[in-house]
Amino acid sequence: MRAVTSCIALLLAMRYYKEALSIAQEVEDHEGQGKTLRNLGKLYLDQQLYEVALASLLLAQNILNEAQSPYYNESQRGIVTLRKAIGEEKYTTLLAQVEPQAQRYEILPDDSTFYGEIPGFDGVYANAETLEACRDELEEVLEGWILLRVSLHYPLPSF
Repeated sequence: MRAVTSCIALLLAMRYYKEALSIAQEVEDHEGQGKTLRNLGKLYLDQQLYEVALASLLLAQNILNEAQSPYYNESQRGIVTLRKAIGEEKYTTLLAQVEPQAQRYEILPDDSTFYGEIPGFDGVYANAETLEACRDELEEVLEGWILLRVSLHYPLPSF
């Protein structure tokens, strides 16, 4: 019975955090977004969902840093806790996978899936359960987008 109660509490916490994140995004409350992402990161860390935990904590850290929030240190502590939990080698590998995408990807508040897009390429976006799957899907979408534009003799963006 205790395990069921604990599971229900976890699901409710995740639901309420996702709702809070959605509201904070809607009203452009950057500090609220950062704090909620930090809390979600800690929740994912407790569940040993390290990839999504690190992504959440990195996004929180970036947002809270930009907002010059005193809560920035809390997200940093979450990252340190994750690092200790999985060890230096695994952390370094995970960071190399997650950190570059933390800037271009976001965790959707509705279902905690990853959403990614490529600026300058209209219609090139992806949504998936994991960051890796989102990145793979985004690469496939980009490839299809380029092939379609070439076949229709449309110009490609230049950078």
